[in-house]
Amino acid sequence: MVRLIRPEGRLIRAARYIDPRGEAFADVLLDPADGRVLTYAPPQRNVLDLGPLTLLPGMVDAHVHLALPPPRLGDDPVGVMAGRLVACLDHGLVAVRDGGDRLGATLRLKKRGGVPRLLACGPALHPPGSYGSFLGPASRIDAIAGQIAGLADAGADHVKFLVTGPVNLESPMMIDPPHFSAAALERLTTEAHRRGLKVMAHANGVTGVRLALDAGVDSLEHGYGMDEDTLALLAAGRTVWVPTLVPMAALRDAGPTSSRKAAATLLARQMEAVRRAGERGVNVAVGTDAGAPGVVHGASYLRELLLLREAGLPPEALVRAAAGESVLGPYGTGGRPWTFVAVSGNPLADTGSLGRVEAIIV
Repeated sequence: MVRLIRPEGRLIRAARYIDPRGEAFADVLLDPADGRVLTYAPPQRNVLDLGPLTLLPGMVDAHVHLALPPPRLGDDPVGVMAGRLVACLDHGLVAVRDGGDRLGATLRLKKRGGVPRLLACGPALHPPGSYGSFLGPASRIDAIAGQIAGLADAGADHVKFLVTGPVNLESPMMIDPPHFSAAALERLTTEAHRRGLKVMAHANGVTGVRLALDAGVDSLEHGYGMDEDTLALLAAGRTVWVPTLVPMAALRDAGPTSSRKAAATLLARQMEAVRRAGERGVNVAVGTDAGAPGVVHGASYLRELLLLREAGLPPEALVRAAAGESVLGPYGTGGRPWTFVAVSGNPLADTGSLGRVEAIIV
């Protein structure tokens, strides 16, 4: 069981600290209130000594589905999701960003507060006849603006637009046409921003991804099937990319036999895109798509990290991506308090050490 530690005014000493930028400090003394590295301990301050552990900013899963798999008949959905949040905490996650639940139960769970912090959007938004009914009921384009207003009033942190369907494992190069026109998606994105909500966009394929980028969405979810020009557009803008590698790896390894070869091909292409994105300086965040087949809340986070590292993301960039500042904002600003995770080992030399979580400090 991971220890949850409250600093209660104490400073923290650790063998190593890797800050949200990926910069490393040895034999460090840290003020957890503001993330400052100190050169000495003021005599009036007590010190929490973590010994040989490495201290990191708290890790974030930027794409989960707490309502998936669906709770069994008769189960309390909020209670089931609360249990999944505990599983995330046990694997070092201090925050998760939900990608849509049909009943909007995440908005009720969010009001409980606590750790991990839950960023919720409620039902995902999409027009009739499009993919995603299990994430939210479809609505006419002219009604979605009203839904955005309602979600803002209900305390949502962001909205989720299903811009395209998923990749097609039977025909990997085939992706459904976008569900929104360019004008409609831009108008709805503007409306969300006007209401103070960020926009996460599920989009695959060149056409769908470009549509989302042109509309000014805040994060691109999945993004399978991008070409080099689309990656260049992503690098030139401010949109964060959440590539979600582990669901495709799960399909490759344990999915239906008929789908494994296609899943392997799609995963290899996505990992190559991650490598090129890293070279271009694309802002990447770590998201597992937990709740998808074979993707377990909390437990699959390390696997996503290992896949991103295998794809070529440098260790420093991996720490930045895990800290989630690109999706939650910088630590210490905008109401985001400093949180930390202590692990055994050195993540800059061994990505696997990110899975050896000993304590979370909040």
